[in-house]
Amino acid sequence: MMRICTATLAAFAIALTSTQLFAQESPWEVKLLPAEESWLQSGAFRVNNAGDIVGDHSPGSNPFNTHATLWRGDAYFDLQESIGAPAGVTATSAWALSESGLVGGMYRGVYAQGQFVQRAMLWDTVAGTWQDLHPSDPQILHSVPIDINEVGQACGLIW
Repeated sequence: MMRICTATLAAFAIALTSTQLFAQESPWEVKLLPAEESWLQSGAFRVNNAGDIVGDHSPGSNPFNTHATLWRGDAYFDLQESIGAPAGVTATSAWALSESGLVGGMYRGVYAQGQFVQRAMLWDTVAGTWQDLHPSDPQILHSVPIDINEVGQACGLIW
C-alpha cells in the first residue's frame, strides 16, 4: 500500500532518470515508498544499484522507537522483526547497504551500567542473520556504521 502523508514524514526515493541534469524537464523522479497507515514516520538513508533502499520507520506513536527497514521493489521488510536484534533493544535503524544485501545499522537500548547506548550491527538479508559489530572495548559506548562493503567490512563512528 502506498500513501501520501500530510502530518507525518514519509520516506521517498529520488532516482536520476536522465543524463541531462540541466534539461528543462526534471531529471529526477520522486517515488513514495510502501508504508503502513499505522506508521508515524519513515526515512530512507541509502540506496544501492539494484534499487534496494534502507532506512527506518516508527511503527507506533513514539518517533524514537524506530525499526530498521529494507525496501525492495514494492515491498518492505522490518529487519528488526524479520531477522532480529539483540535482547533489550528499544530501536533499530539501517544506514548502510551493500550491493549484495548486507545492511549496516545500529540498535539502541540501555545496556552499559544502565546507560543508553547506540551500537553498530549488521543484517545479512540473504542468510537471514544479524551480527553485533560493536567494538569490545568497554570505554566505547556508541558505534554507528556509515558504509559497508561486499564482505561486511563497515566504517563509521565510535565514541
